[in-house]
Amino acid sequence: MPLYFLMKLKHVQLPLRVNTPEEIRLVSVLKATGLIEAEIHALESIGRYIPSQAATVICITEEGTAKLDSWIGDRAPIRRRA
Repeated sequence: MPLYFLMKLKHVQLPLRVNTPEEIRLVSVLKATGLIEAEIHALESIGRYIPSQAATVICITEEGTAKLDSWIGDRAPIRRRA
């Protein structure tokens, strides 16, 4: 889920380079929705090999931080008053 990946990004040093297909897909979704700034790179192919991809997450946007704060707030347990 993209929001779990966004939460992970909040706790790592940025910029962060990712190169697994799943992480690149998550970066693509988060970038498209404006929650992060990132660059997605197509690496040059060597011979007959299929080009691989990598992505660099530059930062979490203000919208991304607000979305995380809202999402975490929605998931917090409700406390009852005694």
